[in-house]
Amino acid sequence: MEISDLLPYIFAILTGVSSWFSSYFMATKKSKQDLQSLEKINKHDLEKLMKQHEIDIESLKEKHSLEIKSINNEHKNKLEIIKLEHENELSRKSQEIEKSATFGAIEKMLGNTNINDVLKLLDNPQFQKHIKNK
Repeated sequence: MEISDLLPYIFAILTGVSSWFSSYFMATKKSKQDLQSLEKINKHDLEKLMKQHEIDIESLKEKHSLEIKSINNEHKNKLEIIKLEHENELSRKSQEIEKSATFGAIEKMLGNTNINDVLKLLDNPQFQKHIKNK
């Protein structure tokens, strides 16, 4: 076998190898370009997401501050209600003490009278008016 018989095979192999190298280099160049374009796109998308994230954080902070204000207002209202309830309770107890003192004084004046009659007398508007006038 002579070299002239192998030349077509050698030529075919060299053509295939050179074609493979050129395809390989073209593919790597294309993939690098695609990666660069994807990086640019991803960078822009990432910047958009970061801006949106900052906006979301600000809105959450604002929402949180409004919730805190609302909770503080509710707490103040509850404290005022409790204060008013205690004041009403003190007023009611002082009125009860006044009534019991008045009842005690009336009972001493009347002696052994029926308690229900005395209570009816205390609730009578004319009697209360008379006591207030004195």
